[in-house]
Amino acid sequence: MFLLGKLHHEVVFQRRVRALVRALSPLLEGGDVLDVGSGNGMLSHLIMQQRPDVKISGLDVHLREESYVPTVHYDGQTIPYPDGSFSRVMLVDVLHHTDDPVHMLRECLRVSRKGVVVKDHFYSNPFEYQMLRFLDWVGNAPHGVRLPYNYFTRTQWAAYLQTSKCYEIQLMNAVPHMYPPFFQQLIGQRIQFVAQLGKLA
Repeated sequence: MFLLGKLHHEVVFQRRVRALVRALSPLLEGGDVLDVGSGNGMLSHLIMQQRPDVKISGLDVHLREESYVPTVHYDGQTIPYPDGSFSRVMLVDVLHHTDDPVHMLRECLRVSRKGVVVKDHFYSNPFEYQMLRFLDWVGNAPHGVRLPYNYFTRTQWAAYLQTSKCYEIQLMNAVPHMYPPFFQQLIGQRIQFVAQLGKLA
């Protein structure tokens, strides 16, 4: 388990963070952003280095001893901020850790003024689902992160958006350079996505 976690950090995690910085930074307008499920805040910290006009704070059910950004604890259900507190909210690989993605989206939309940026996974067959489970376990089990493996299909995603009363402004069907070239071609074009969401009036 230790060796798998170390390998994941060195081969996957660092490359993943760099790819996400490139994918997410252009989607954040200047202003205050809330990173829900921020972990140790490394991603938010690196985004702010690229975007000095953006100020990101964290929110997580598991507070780390050390964090790169100020982080507030919450219960995983109700975001402890008033309506419209942030320009945008980020949800990076968080929805599939929840039992109720619609509730989570509604909470993020409630505290945002302009909408939500989501990075998560699609799966379209049993192999992709099992692969996501394995990657999730290797990357998160050492940190005590809850693992319900609640990934979704594109049909389920469309239903979540409709029920949450939000709409898709932009969908990136792949996150470039998330994996080394062979694996990026094999799986990276299929299981990763970034979506920019707006609020219905």
